[in-house]
This record gives sequence, structure tokens and C-alpha cells, in this order.
Amino acid sequence: MKVLCFGPIILLLATVTLLSAQGVWTSYTTSNSGLVNDCVYAIGIDPAGHKWFATAHGVSEFDGTNWNSYISQFPNPVVLCLAFDNAGNKWFGTNGGGVVKFDGVNWTVYDTTNSGLISNVVTALSTQGGIIWCGTHNGASKFDGSSWTNYTTADGLASNIINAITIESSTGYVWFGTDSGISVFDGTSFTTYNTTNSPLPHNNVRDIAIDNLGNKWIATYGGGVARFDGTNWTIYNTFNSGLARNAVVSLAILQDNFWFSTWEAGVCKLIGTNWINYNTGNSGLISNNIYDITVETRTLCKWFASRAGVSRLCGDPLGIKNQASKPLLFDFQLYPNPFNTELSIRYSVPYNTDVKISIYNLYGENITELFNGFCSPGEYTLSWNASRYASGLYFVCINAGSERIIRQALLMK
Repeated sequence: MKVLCFGPIILLLATVTLLSAQGVWTSYTTSNSGLVNDCVYAIGIDPAGHKWFATAHGVSEFDGTNWNSYISQFPNPVVLCLAFDNAGNKWFGTNGGGVVKFDGVNWTVYDTTNSGLISNVVTALSTQGGIIWCGTHNGASKFDGSSWTNYTTADGLASNIINAITIESSTGYVWFGTDSGISVFDGTSFTTYNTTNSPLPHNNVRDIAIDNLGNKWIATYGGGVARFDGTNWTIYNTFNSGLARNAVVSLAILQDNFWFSTWEAGVCKLIGTNWINYNTGNSGLISNNIYDITVETRTLCKWFASRAGVSRLCGDPLGIKNQASKPLLFDFQLYPNPFNTELSIRYSVPYNTDVKISIYNLYGENITELFNGFCSPGEYTLSWNASRYASGLYFVCINAGSERIIRQALLMK
């Protein structure tokens, strides 16, 4: 059964979907999807666009239509983390069963009895070319496909309890988030940053991400977020910013959008100096306790892993902010909106550029391309005839130069 209600707009399908000014929220749980368990620790998206969910009882794979679940393949079904290497292998870290590799056909288990893995409790994974890095509560293990190398506090790690591993692509340096600060490995030695020798606001580091400028963004559990440019530190917390809570568990970066998941306060988005908080009270977020955030670069949808299932947000209106001093596009308007069958799209271009205009449905699928070509400076109008499409919310996406702008259009027949 499909039910459409307007103002606010709610679309009930097999999954729970909320349409709002924030974008389209969709929730996936064991009761409305093929998700194997509602407690989801991590989310990964492979090159084919399949979503992989590490849960408290195995792994689920979702291709956008069909679900597959894997439980018996794991010595311990509690899967804490995942990563994909450049050969297409999927790697999964378990809570006591070591590391499991899936090459699409075969499953291989690496543990302390059959390999050089330092511990069977694997809390973080990251890939570096053909190398897989494993973070555990006994230190770190590096596996190059044939041999294992282990690193502990005796080698310079800040702590043997590792929460996160991030590879800096420009240098190859490996950044470790631990319960005693950050350690950076340059291939030879470690450098540590903690609350004693740096402005790091808390030693319990849960996640690290690196933006296009090389800034390191550091999620701490208790001190908020730190940004480190290699020299200077900037701290964001509940006292000096719009961060909802200082217990930050994970983060994700999409161009100049910075997403932070908190414990008990939902997720926060930072664009420039503006903060937006999403929680169960003001959005379709399924839980305020978020373990992981993953951005789907193809659709710009954000996926949130929680102890109550998975939430997806597509088409949030502030998803991309242009870094230029002025916008490339002026007066991008849709009318009438809501519309019945025929939608007019008006936009202006200030200088010569290529422009592409596409329509997406609420699942993030590109259903039609209205225009793809060169535009000289001026004003333009085109129309979309939606007579063959069902009533509901759609997204008009304009790409021009370096800017991408998305507007919502409501079809009501």
C-alpha cells in the first residue's frame, strides 16, 4: 500500500521515508528491509554502488533493490568495521573473530592462530594500495598480502587501543586515532599529538578525516572536533560553535560540507560558519546515537549507521556550497511548484560554461537528462513534462562549472 500525505509530506513505502525541506529521509530496519540487524556499526559503498552494513549480527549488502546477508562466514558475527581495497576485496573487522576478506566468491579468515594479526578484536580498517591496516585493542597490524607487521606503544604508538585509521593520500602517512591521542606514522617513525603536547581537546579520538586542503579533522569523544592544518589548531565544541554535543563519534567530508555524528544528539553539518543539527525530533533521523557517516559520491546521499537501523538523507538543499566569492548560477527557479505535469526551470549563467540539468527521483536515481551542453551568458528557460511519472517529490540538479545546485519539485497530479 502507498499513502501520500502533504504538509508535511510523508511517503510510506516498504521503507519509512520522510520528505521535508531538509531533503528526503529514508530509514532501513530489520522490520522494513533485508537489514540483518538493527545495530549497525559501519557503512561502506563499493565501486558498484552497493552498500555494505557491518552489524552486531553479520553483514548486509544492498544494491538498491535486493538485500543479501552474511552471518555464517564470520567466526564472530559482531562486525565492527569494514574497508575495500583496490583489487575489489571487502575486508571486515570482527569483535573476536579476526579479519575476514571477501573477494566476491571466497571468504578468508585471518586471526591470531593462522596469521600475524596482533589481536582478534579488530576495531578499525583502512587500505593503502594493496596494504590493509588493522587497528585493534592490542596495537596495529599491517598486511601486504604475504607478510604481517605489528606496531605497538613500544614502537611509538600513543596507545594500543586504536579507534580509527586514516591514510593521507598525498604523503602516504598513516593517522591513528587512539584513546590516548593521535599517532602519525611516516613509514619509519611515529609522531604523537595529545592533550599534553598540543591543543587537541580530548585524548579519546574516534575518527579522523582529511579534506581537499590537507586539513585533518579529528572527532573526539568529549572534546568536540579539532581541525589541524599542520601548524594551527581550531577547536569546535558546544561552547564556541553549533556542535550539538562534544561526544563526537565519526565524521565525513563532502567538498566544503563537514558532517559530525554525536552520541545522543544526532548529527551536525557545518558549511562555512553555519551549523545545522539533525536529530529524531526535527528530522527523519532514526536515532540520536550515530556510529558512522558515509557519503555516496554518485548521488550525494548521506548514510547514517545507528543502534536502531540505518538512515539515508538525499537532496538536502545545502548539500553543496560554492567556494567562489559569488555563485556561478543566478536565479535558479522552478515554477509552478508544486506542479501538475509541466515544470518550468529558469536559470541564468554569468559567463560561458557547460551546463547539465538532470532530474532525480527520491531514491537518488537519474530518471532523465533535460539538457547537457554549452551556454553563453544569459537567461534560459526549459520545461520538464512529467506526465509519465508518478506523483511525488523529485530533484532538479544543475551542474555548471564547479557548482552543483539541487532544488526540490513536488509533482501533484
